[in-house]
Amino acid sequence: MSIQLENKKNAEEILELGAILETKVAELYSIFAQKFADDDLVRDVFLILVMEEKNHASFLRSKKEILNTVSHVFGDTLVDVSIFMDAQAQLGSFLAKAKSGDFDLAWALQVAYAIEDMVVEKEYFGFIEVSASGLKKTLDSLLLDSEEHRSKIKSLAEVRGVELTEASVSSLV
Repeated sequence: MSIQLENKKNAEEILELGAILETKVAELYSIFAQKFADDDLVRDVFLILVMEEKNHASFLRSKKEILNTVSHVFGDTLVDVSIFMDAQAQLGSFLAKAKSGDFDLAWALQVAYAIEDMVVEKEYFGFIEVSASGLKKTLDSLLLDSEEHRSKIKSLAEVRGVELTEASVSSLV
């Protein structure tokens, strides 16, 4: 399957798309924290995740600033952004449901786990064409945080008696 050229973006555009996704995930986790504000443990875990997702967005935007002075760090890698577009659509659906307030803890934890699992399974970062690029190294550093997020969500689910499945993100929309 060939990739359409209009789906390919440079490092600066990829970093901004990544920052937008991180911001949307933070917004979703913030809604979860508000919904379960009476449960200190659940609220606190989601508030920590909100802070970390916002930090990821800032991190990606700071790397974007580097491009203005040292563009050779990221090279001229072009990547397929269709996965970003799919993720934005899925996050939009999650946000719409979350904003309606019509969800329970099990759904919130399953969605959070699936989002982080998408990253851990490298579906999210699988679009990089140049394996030694500075862009890939930047995104790989976020992968470690996503593994930690997944662990936090899984631990919280166990404490609250919620069974998580290996559901894909798209099956939860």
